[in-house]
Amino acid sequence: MTAQSQMRRSFSIGLLAMTLALCLYMLSFRAVIQSGDTLRAMDAVTSYARYGDWLMDESSYFKPALIIREDDELPLREYDVEERLNALLATPLLRLADALQLGRLHTVWLFNILVSIGILGLLFAMLRGLGFGDAAALIVALTAGFGSNLWAYSQTFFREPLSALFVLAALLLIQLGMGRRPGSRALSLALALAALWLAFLTKQSALFALPAALIWALPAAWLKQRRIAVRLAWLPLALLAVMALLMLVDPLPAWLQRLAAGFGLQMQYAGEALRAYLLSPGASIWATSPVILLSLPGGVVLWRRGRYQLALTIATLAAAYTLCHALSAGPHWSGGLSWPPRFLLPALPVIMLAAAPLAENLLKPNRRRLRLIWAALLAYGIWIQFSGVSLNWSFYSQLLPPESAGYAEWLPSLYQPRYFRWVLLPQLWGRLGVDFLWLRAGLPAWGLSFGVLA
Repeated sequence: MTAQSQMRRSFSIGLLAMTLALCLYMLSFRAVIQSGDTLRAMDAVTSYARYGDWLMDESSYFKPALIIREDDELPLREYDVEERLNALLATPLLRLADALQLGRLHTVWLFNILVSIGILGLLFAMLRGLGFGDAAALIVALTAGFGSNLWAYSQTFFREPLSALFVLAALLLIQLGMGRRPGSRALSLALALAALWLAFLTKQSALFALPAALIWALPAAWLKQRRIAVRLAWLPLALLAVMALLMLVDPLPAWLQRLAAGFGLQMQYAGEALRAYLLSPGASIWATSPVILLSLPGGVVLWRRGRYQLALTIATLAAAYTLCHALSAGPHWSGGLSWPPRFLLPALPVIMLAAAPLAENLLKPNRRRLRLIWAALLAYGIWIQFSGVSLNWSFYSQLLPPESAGYAEWLPSLYQPRYFRWVLLPQLWGRLGVDFLWLRAGLPAWGLSFGVLA
């Protein structure tokens, strides 16, 4: 097979994978506002599209202004999120809905579905560029698409999916310049910086991806040398050591908290956040996206194969996002009413890159145990994600016992299986069914059409 025909074949496979994901995401499409954050984001879209401002004219009741003017007019609070790129990019969908007389909310809520299938396409393309076969790239992309939080967040209007798309795009652009002439490499690095800037405009936490991007941008010849790779490995290891210290020494001494506060860090919540992000079986990144556990042995395989740069990039990005969010998010470390851990979603597609070596081994003979493990983690992940897309997340806090005070991040809900989201929410299926748009609107044929197309 010629290189050109191989490229066409890979492109077709990647496109079919994205189409499959689109169909199944649309089959579970709900178009429901699940939190105050997304309510205000939708208000920002309508305000900007219609009036060119960011005033909260449709959700002012949710978070009213603190000062009432003397002229008895209700002052409108401005959208208080500095990063507004997702609202800007969603305005064409609102205008399309107005032009075609479609439901505005239903149309705008398609935004993250399109973003999520874009993430899967970039993930497939990056794995192919890294030298993994079509089958391995396809398996990893679809596993990430349906066994991780990418599925749950495709049904929302949070900013994290778009941030994840741009971070992954930046790494892919850096990769495209590897081994090329200086001019082409400079262009790829410039485009990668532009992608990171767009990620920053979507959510400022994209700054946490910079150390990993810098490692990925280093000349590949340097990191083929084990001694240089070992020296750079001290960066993710140091981040892990700090995380371990913060989890063990909690609360921190008052003097250290005061020192951190001078730098804008709220370290009094760091230990609690890190334990939830990394250790909780009910809210950690591996608990709600169990398929990323495949990336742990996969990362070891990458290191043993001498792919130090890729392994270090993945480890650094994951550690930086985890530690920096725990230090900077303060009392809102949980991400509000969401499917945890919301703030770590941008790191998820990059972490899944490490599962590719295991995906290659799935197709080899005598790998029955690996296939069973992969299938079990994927099935468990699909159960978790289906629980997340089937009903409104606000039902979860209502199912918790009275002593939780309706707080979704109530400590037992993070560690006791009987209070996990994917244990409580399915209990409502018998009474409420699944809240898919096609069923709610009495249009089952539309949902069935996506299933047939898939």
